[in-house]
Amino acid sequence: MRPLLMSFLLNAVSYGQAFLLPNPYPDLKQYLSLTDAQYQSIVRNQSNFGDLVESKQERIRKVNVEIFVETNRESLDAMALGVRYLELEVICREVTDAYARLRTQNMALLTDAQKVKIKDLEDALKLNVVIQQAQSVNLIVGTTGISNSAYFLTGILLPGFSNPTTFPGCRETNIPTAAMLNK
Repeated sequence: MRPLLMSFLLNAVSYGQAFLLPNPYPDLKQYLSLTDAQYQSIVRNQSNFGDLVESKQERIRKVNVEIFVETNRESLDAMALGVRYLELEVICREVTDAYARLRTQNMALLTDAQKVKIKDLEDALKLNVVIQQAQSVNLIVGTTGISNSAYFLTGILLPGFSNPTTFPGCRETNIPTAAMLNK
């Protein structure tokens, strides 16, 4: 029974259902000194966005199946393919717009002092590229204790060195979309 419960919780969190956990971002809450009201609003906003993303990912999967079927027909239908690629672009734009609204909503919840701390986090995030480069030339130790250069020796990408994730479906095809180009 316990493994089943853990599996359920992990799956729920992976789909953005942060509300199932009583305190999914404790370090952020403490760092920003968020009030309970601010914190609950942010968690609720994130959960709502996760629900939207989940529904859009499902539609992207279905559209990709439809594209597969259309491209495997003996006679190609440009209109049918075009409509489906257009739908993918619309979905990507909807998610991009929803993400921008989410950030605006969450930032509006913060005080000026909290916004300064967010700026500090954004500045620290800019150092990620420099950190990865320093790790790759063994100037600093990575999270695994072995730098990224181990990839070149073993061909195995170590944990902590993968590419950042993107919204699935918007960057998985070879078809560039405006939503992709605006990133």
